[in-house]
Amino acid sequence: MNAQSIRKIRQNFIIISMLSFMTVMLFTGGLINIVNNLRIRDNVSNMLDYIIEHEGDLPVPSAQSPESSSSFLGSGPVLFTATPEFLYTTRYYAVIFDKYNHVDDVKLNHIYSVQKSDAIRGASTILDSHSSFGYYENYYFYKTGELDHGRKIVVVL
Repeated sequence: MNAQSIRKIRQNFIIISMLSFMTVMLFTGGLINIVNNLRIRDNVSNMLDYIIEHEGDLPVPSAQSPESSSSFLGSGPVLFTATPEFLYTTRYYAVIFDKYNHVDDVKLNHIYSVQKSDAIRGASTILDSHSSFGYYENYYFYKTGELDHGRKIVVVL
């Protein structure tokens, strides 16, 4: 073997090694991204379930009793806990509809940047889509739920 063929073999080895390394890195990064997005969606879904369960309100636990703060993420590590600070870090609005799909109540206590008319319009659009969970306007999560007496709630986080 001469020097030129050894150089060519070396270059091929480097190219194959780098392509293999890049493939493994892209696969690993993609897998981490997918798992992270699934966990975020699950956490957001559980948070929205918690808000729906309390009919659009967030109960404020007593600061003196840590057992009154409830975790609402179900299985897995607890990332969010209903503490007094949680009340000020969760930005959402909720619209409650009666059994005839007329607006019964609009809860805007936890968000400043949304007007009542925009909340009603958005919640009506979501309700008409017949989807129970997803994205609204590409960056809001929403979830719909059933309340007592045929009422429905749409929460946008």
